[in-house]
Amino acid sequence: MTQQGVPVHVPLSNAVTLAALEDALERRPIAPHSHLRLQFDLRRSTFIEAACLIRLIACTTQIFAEGGSVQFALPANRDVRDFLREWQFPQALREATGMPFIRLVRESDREYFGENEKGQHPSKYAGASIGPGMERLLSERFFSILTMRPRFAPSKVTAVMQEAGRWEKGLIAAVLQKHLNGPADYVPSRIIYESLTNALRHPNAEIVQTCSHFDDRAKFLTISLWDNGDSIVQTLRRPLSRGDSIRAAVPDDKHCEFLVKLAITQPPQFERIRSDYSPTAAVEDHLLLLASVFPGITRDPQGAETIANAALGSHPDLANPGMGLFILINAVVDVFGGSIAIRTANLFMNIKKPLPHDPRPVKYRAKLTSFRHQRQFLGNMLTIRLPLRRHRAKTRKITSDSTQAISAGEGSGHE
Repeated sequence: MTQQGVPVHVPLSNAVTLAALEDALERRPIAPHSHLRLQFDLRRSTFIEAACLIRLIACTTQIFAEGGSVQFALPANRDVRDFLREWQFPQALREATGMPFIRLVRESDREYFGENEKGQHPSKYAGASIGPGMERLLSERFFSILTMRPRFAPSKVTAVMQEAGRWEKGLIAAVLQKHLNGPADYVPSRIIYESLTNALRHPNAEIVQTCSHFDDRAKFLTISLWDNGDSIVQTLRRPLSRGDSIRAAVPDDKHCEFLVKLAITQPPQFERIRSDYSPTAAVEDHLLLLASVFPGITRDPQGAETIANAALGSHPDLANPGMGLFILINAVVDVFGGSIAIRTANLFMNIKKPLPHDPRPVKYRAKLTSFRHQRQFLGNMLTIRLPLRRHRAKTRKITSDSTQAISAGEGSGHE
């Protein structure tokens, strides 16, 4: 337990990735404490993964809600400070916490505010070398953090359609087609649509934030979404505790097998689990999180709140309740050869294609990890990684037999 008023210092190294950030928080046990003071030390950072900005906002929002405070020691590297500006981290943090960014940094770092007004300083951080189309998107802040407030949106459908529509426009569509090994229209119609629908449907979600990054260093397009609603585990456990089912009807041919690495045990254990598994009230949290991506698993089996995805055509088996996350995984993993991670409660889950030596007919490999020294994560965060086309050659042999889309009357194939 941290003593009242004594700050918890979280030093971050030169490369701040999601894994590094979670490890840093895990090494600093932070029990719930109404007077917690936390300092994120970014002074050494020369690279910050865009998804980490969302993770930092989620953590800061949670600590503020519990009566604590957060301070940032800003990067000494000016390009990284420009990255924070270009991705609109200060504005997004204020929208989530209500606190001006200048009040969240060390007093000695306030001299950085307004530094770009003293002379033009072209940023070398954002990856403009990837091409002129990318430069224009960066100048328009296309990839920066976007904040949505569900209660102020005309409707959840409208909010989803507006964001998906941003990704359908000519320039971003051309960039996606050029740099991703998959149909560009799947990004708005399946990845953006399904992930944002999932976030907006979480009970008590008052804010949803998204950001993305064409990261030439990590060789991925990364898309991140965070909502501050009830956790996926809590959302699904609620009906189970009442004795209700959380499974909707799904055709047998939509089920598949997962190879699950349980990193919550030492040593890690492996299990093979089929997606037709139906959780009961006795299910452990990590298996309930895994089940959330199975076809037909939903807190709403009757589909009263289902937001139909018109891009899936007239196929009723795909429009059924509980198919959203499964459609998302199919697009991310099978079509684009990427991965998807979910952070919620005290759990982390990553899903990708099986390794060459994994047993058949396993379709997906999932890794489940628990964080024992961190407080419960506020809400839910999805991190989607799509490999860039020119870096796909090395993995093509592994994924070439699996780049198939769920049958929807269009797309890159059928299974």
